[in-house]
Amino acid sequence: MTEYGTGCLVRSLAGHDKGTYYIIVREDARYVYLADGRTKTAAKPKRKKRKHVQFSHKWDEALAAQFADGVLERRYNESRRPHPLNRDIREGIKEERELLSFFRDRAEYIIDTSDLKPMELRRKLEEYFNGDKKAEFQLIIESFGYKRGVPFEADMVFDMRFSPNPFYEAELRGLSGRDKPVRDFIEADETYESFINQTEAMLRELIPAFVKQGKRRLLVAFGCTGGRHRSVCAAEEMHKRLKDSYSSRLIHRDAGIEAADIQERTGGKGES
Repeated sequence: MTEYGTGCLVRSLAGHDKGTYYIIVREDARYVYLADGRTKTAAKPKRKKRKHVQFSHKWDEALAAQFADGVLERRYNESRRPHPLNRDIREGIKEERELLSFFRDRAEYIIDTSDLKPMELRRKLEEYFNGDKKAEFQLIIESFGYKRGVPFEADMVFDMRFSPNPFYEAELRGLSGRDKPVRDFIEADETYESFINQTEAMLRELIPAFVKQGKRRLLVAFGCTGGRHRSVCAAEEMHKRLKDSYSSRLIHRDAGIEAADIQERTGGKGES
């Protein structure tokens, strides 16, 4: 009698599923728990008596596709999205396999993602394509104006509108957060200094944790009304503090647009 256990391929010998192939996902003294990737999953396997299954050496492309198709079908059902090629998910997956067979036959690497979590897939891709070179973490610091919307790709957003607005100071209106008079005005608010210090401390604590979880990019956004004064000042300061510790990129999304807008609204009187 052939010994078999978790991870083995078996065939059902009895019941309405007689002849069906399964993978053993766990076992005990009396029962084996089976998954076929379609109707029975690893999370909710089928229980069957050991005497009612038979170890099998059979494993071919058709059988491998059966299990993989079951995983894909489950993913579509869980997401409640139709297959783009066919309203029938199984038929859609079949058509997709046929369309992609040309590329599959010529692929250097084929990765089965059935049991991979997103972070595990990332690591596997890095192993294949990065070799020994570790992917570098990138920190992006961006300023923006709420009047033009929050950057949809931002991971963290900080609202600088708690600070007095330089726009209402005639001599500062035409300047930006990169100019010393504007920085001096903003930094005179003691709340600003406390905010910057605490935000820096938080980022220094969280970034290593994000990296540990496999995140390779973090976009930190600072916003104010127009995106030219307070947000620019804060983004510049945070970039200066963190650029020596991380690969940091600085973006001022709306500073230029807001400058033109201010000039148009004030007829050039806001320029100094």
